[in-house]
Amino acid sequence: MTDDTHDEGEALELDHVEWQQDDDGTEWFVHEGWRYELDDDGYAYAVSEVSETDEASPPSATDGDDASAGEGSVQVLDATTAIPPVRRPASAEIREPAPATAPAPDDGSSPLLRLSGVRSGYGPLPVLHGVDLDVHEGKTAVLFGLNGAGKTTTAMNVCGALPTWEGSIEFDGQDVTKWNTKRCVDAGIVMVPEGRRVFPELSVERNLQVGSWSQRKDGDWVASQREQVLDYFPRLRERLVQLAGTLSGGEQQMLAIARGLMAKPKLLIVDEASMGLAPVIVKDVFEIVRAINADGVTVLLIEQNVGALDVADLGVVMSQGRIVKTLSGAELTDRSVVSKLLMG
Repeated sequence: MTDDTHDEGEALELDHVEWQQDDDGTEWFVHEGWRYELDDDGYAYAVSEVSETDEASPPSATDGDDASAGEGSVQVLDATTAIPPVRRPASAEIREPAPATAPAPDDGSSPLLRLSGVRSGYGPLPVLHGVDLDVHEGKTAVLFGLNGAGKTTTAMNVCGALPTWEGSIEFDGQDVTKWNTKRCVDAGIVMVPEGRRVFPELSVERNLQVGSWSQRKDGDWVASQREQVLDYFPRLRERLVQLAGTLSGGEQQMLAIARGLMAKPKLLIVDEASMGLAPVIVKDVFEIVRAINADGVTVLLIEQNVGALDVADLGVVMSQGRIVKTLSGAELTDRSVVSKLLMG
C-alpha cells in the first residue's frame, strides 16, 4: 500500500485501541470513524468509514473480564496521505470473534453465491426491492435487464461497493452482506465494471500488474496466471507495452476482463461486456468467457444482449429492481422469451 519505511521520529502515541479479529483472520480496529486493517508490513491502514453505531458496537465479549481485551497503545505515524497508517505493537491483545454457529452440512447443492431478499439503493432512492438469486459454483449466470432494472446495483451489493439495506448475501458459505470491497476481493469476488475502465496512461502490462496487486505475495501464481490470461487474450500479448488508452474498444474490454482475472476470482462479475462492441468482437468476448468458466471460474454476466444466452447455464431477468424470470436448460435456447420480457 505504502512504502514500509516510516520515520519513527514523527510517531504519535494513541492509547486504548481495541484490536479485533474477523473470522477470516483480518486484524482491525476503529478510530475516529475509520476502520483500520493490519497489512503485512506491520502497519494498519484506514480502509473504510464506519457509522457511529458500528464504532460503538464491537463484537460482544463472553464475560466481563474481556471488556478490556485488545487495549494497548499504537504508534500513529505521519504519512503523505490524509489518514496516517497505524503500527500494531507486539504486545497488543486481539479480541477473537465469537464462536459461530456450525453451518449445515454441505449436500452438494449449496450455491457459491446466494442473495436473499436484498434491498438497496442510492441515498433515499430505493432500486432493489427484494432480490433473490442463487449462482452455483462452476456455472455461468447471466443477469438480463434494461437500463435502470437494477442489474449493476445488484452486482455492486455483491462486491461490497454499495451497502445492502435489507436482506443477506452469502458467498462460499460466509455471510458477506456487510463486507467492504477489499474483503470481497480477498475472498474471490471480483467485478469488471461497465465502461471498460482501464488505466489509459498505463501500458497493458502495468494494467495486468495492477490487477494482480492482491496476489502480489505469490509471485509464482501471478506469473502463471499472466501466461494463462495472455493465452485467453493473444491480442494483449502483442500489445504489452502499448498504452491502454490507445487500444480499440474491444481490446480495452479484453484488458478489463484480463485485469480482473489477475485478482484470482472465484466469482468473476462482468458488467455489460458487450456494450458498444461490434457483433464479431462480442462473439469473441463471449467465447473467452466460456473458456474462463470451463477453467473453473464461476461467472456472473450483467447483460442486455440476449446473445449471452449462448454461454449461460442460468438466465435471470430483472425488471424494476426485482427478478421476474429465471431460465435454465432448454429454456436458454429460446431467445424470444428474454426479448419479450425485456421489451414488455
